[in-house]
Amino acid sequence: MRFGRLRKGSIKSFLSQVAEDLKLLDDHEVRGIVIAGPGKAKFQFVETLPVSLKDKLLDTIDTSMDISLRNLVVQGDKVAMESEVVEGKGKALAFRDAILKGLPAAYGFIEVKRALEAGRVNLFLVLKKFNLPGLICIKCNGIHQKEETCPNCGQELAALRLEQLLELTHNSNAEIEFVEDDEFLKNIGGIGAILRY
Repeated sequence: MRFGRLRKGSIKSFLSQVAEDLKLLDDHEVRGIVIAGPGKAKFQFVETLPVSLKDKLLDTIDTSMDISLRNLVVQGDKVAMESEVVEGKGKALAFRDAILKGLPAAYGFIEVKRALEAGRVNLFLVLKKFNLPGLICIKCNGIHQKEETCPNCGQELAALRLEQLLELTHNSNAEIEFVEDDEFLKNIGGIGAILRY
């Protein structure tokens, strides 16, 4: 019995020390944590985590003790990807709701670009398979497919670049979400934004 108590105390001390070491992750941009291992110790470990790290816990998975590092990373990546897809779908659903309820939102290249330039975007959504629609007039911002000059005003056309929007997103401290697949987002042009105001 004494040995059992000492062993439990040692395990608890070890898990607390590992949780303490993981607090260093709070200073980094960690999107999620996956805890893997055999038996029940991983669940004890979860209980010792500070709240800030518990909030980032994606899953606990059962693995054998002799799992290779490569296989461990593969399993962790799989959990992370599944979590990312679910999160993207949730944000795409929130965007759809914003549009349907008349809340501040924008869609289409020109509208989203203007909102980003004004710093009004809270969340910028892009389909992962998004293709830019063509060329943009440098004067009137009209979007065209194959013309050499703008049919509306005769000015020069420039290639649309997603990088422009990503840079504007970064500069305005907006959140960006690449959505795996969403029919609503696809039907309105592949990009959209939930606005701050």
